[in-house]
Amino acid sequence: MKKSVFILLFLTSLGFSQSKALVDSLDSITNFIEERLDIKPGTSIIVTKDNETLYTASNGLSSIELNTHNTINTMYDLASIAKMFTGYSIAALEVEGKLSMDDDIRVYLKDFPEYDHKITIGHLVHHTSGIKNWTYLIYEMGWSSEDKISTDQLLRAIYAQKRLDFVPGDRYQYCNSGYVLLTKIIEEVTNQSFVSWTDEHIFKPLNMNSTFFNQDQNKVIEGMSSAYRLDNDGNRIREAYNTSALGSSSLISNAIDMGKWMNFLLYPPKDKKDIVSKMFTTKKLNNGDTNNYAYGIEIEDYNGHKVIGHDGSWSSFTSYMTIVPELNVGIFFANNYRIGTGQIRDLYLEVFFPKEKEANTSSTEEKNNAKEESTEAEKEVVISTEQLDKYIGYYKLGDAWYLDIMKKGKDLYAQSNGENAFYMKPVNDSTFMVRAYGNRTITFITNKKGKVDKLVYNNITANRKTTPFYFNAEAFKKYEGVYYSTELGVLYSIEVKTDKLLYKNIKTGDFELIYENDQLFFSDGKLSKITFEYNNDNQITGFYKINSKKEKLYYFNKAN
Repeated sequence: MKKSVFILLFLTSLGFSQSKALVDSLDSITNFIEERLDIKPGTSIIVTKDNETLYTASNGLSSIELNTHNTINTMYDLASIAKMFTGYSIAALEVEGKLSMDDDIRVYLKDFPEYDHKITIGHLVHHTSGIKNWTYLIYEMGWSSEDKISTDQLLRAIYAQKRLDFVPGDRYQYCNSGYVLLTKIIEEVTNQSFVSWTDEHIFKPLNMNSTFFNQDQNKVIEGMSSAYRLDNDGNRIREAYNTSALGSSSLISNAIDMGKWMNFLLYPPKDKKDIVSKMFTTKKLNNGDTNNYAYGIEIEDYNGHKVIGHDGSWSSFTSYMTIVPELNVGIFFANNYRIGTGQIRDLYLEVFFPKEKEANTSSTEEKNNAKEESTEAEKEVVISTEQLDKYIGYYKLGDAWYLDIMKKGKDLYAQSNGENAFYMKPVNDSTFMVRAYGNRTITFITNKKGKVDKLVYNNITANRKTTPFYFNAEAFKKYEGVYYSTELGVLYSIEVKTDKLLYKNIKTGDFELIYENDQLFFSDGKLSKITFEYNNDNQITGFYKINSKKEKLYYFNKAN
């Protein structure tokens, strides 16, 4: 690990020993993460305090293929951290009187669809617009991270949507689409491209010389890291980096520049204070409930302390930036591998807000016993093939919502309809941890007869399905036909084939539709849960894709 440590001696009110203690604690966290993860990609981190750099570190490889190491100058895609800069841009134009949060977005976006409800700039800023999120749209359209996707393509997809998910202002729902639309509003107001405006008004004035919004997926970026992830079989692969989504993401930067940005937010010059203050402003929902999302940045409570920041995650680039105004502290780190950044952020925050120690500290013997128990818990749990076989099957979590427990080789995998299958790590003979489910556990329940008939996941008790799913080739012929969505530009054909009802798409392939009732079906493909629509003559006219709350998302007409 490469480290550059800056201890504030005379530049702050902290004494030498206090500064060194902070640095040592930060270093121990960095070392712990590096040792615990034991992976080849890595991290760049910077911590600032009192307008100075307190600590920097880097570890791992920026390119496994070339064996080049991450440094504090390594470039990363910071994904949604980009929203801070879009939010700042909007705040700046608002302070200048060039736009208002209450403005209808169609004042600036003349061709934007007209819905039943007004959408304001404020709705876009605070994620309360009801507009569909482009990250979900591209999935529904059959695109993947392997495809080259431009901001213009995303805009066409957003403009094609015929309905909102909810009345604007009614609820908070994170929406990348809103921040892409904000860039077009900024361009309309300033008569400048979003890329050039942010460069002229943010990056250059702050000497963030390595930072820019990337609109060219083919651009060669000096010092850029590659992103890596593990596939379902545990093999490390390099993730494709093909998406440009200006405003919501596609921000390229490094730790050094982000240190400058954090210091700017904590110590804005006099002529920028109103903009930064505006940027930290939130707005309540229609019902008066609090919404903590400000202008591209989240206002959070961390153990009674106000922290302000944002995370980023795209194409296995992950990052987090947070500032603590009461301590004048900023923390930023970026990784070129997939990991939950919130837990890492909290580890670093604990350096500045240590948890209170219990009054009665453990004896040496108790500490040693705890360490032995911890070591024992980390040992690999081996379960016999015969025992694993007892768990295989479908378990019903809800309407048309099943967890398929399957075996691959000697391991168990869990697959919920519409998702990939994920590895289940044994904790003991009956409990397994699934990393992809936020480290939640699945526990199998054996009845008095010695049969496994239930599992418990996330406080949901799911009964095992003991009979085959219903299938009737003749009865299912009424579902056959071609279905299309003008919102997504996607066509599916449904047909009965041998002992299955299949839906097909040239790009995504064939998937089985499994019967729940005459209206409701589910699958392991993109149409994870659908409900068919009937006319007064009991003829099928189309279907909706629905979510777990049974909300209708996208409609597919049946061709005559």
